[in-house]
Amino acid sequence: MLGRELAQPQAGGAEQPGRRAARAARARLAADPARPWTTASPASALAVSRATLSRRFPAAIGQSPAAYLAQWRMDLATARLRRTLDPVESIAARVGHGSGTGRRPRSPGPSPGRGG
Repeated sequence: MLGRELAQPQAGGAEQPGRRAARAARARLAADPARPWTTASPASALAVSRATLSRRFPAAIGQSPAAYLAQWRMDLATARLRRTLDPVESIAARVGHGSGTGRRPRSPGPSPGRGG
């Protein structure tokens, strides 16, 4: 997900307002992952209701705002762990994972030794 471009409007047509709001919300989440976001935060900034954003975001992006943000934070942390020698706690704080608990972020997928 790291570095993935935001979906662009389809050629030959104007972007639907719901998709535009979802893309704008995703851009806000991605720009400041350490912020303690709620669904209401970007919704309010975009002048749509929390319920409206909760419907539009998954329809346009493919996952809920909370799931997107959790994955984005994990992707950012993983990239920083791979390319820096920064302490886990520092990286965790920079991407919004709180104290970091002294552990490296868990990768998506099955745990090692669990098959798969």
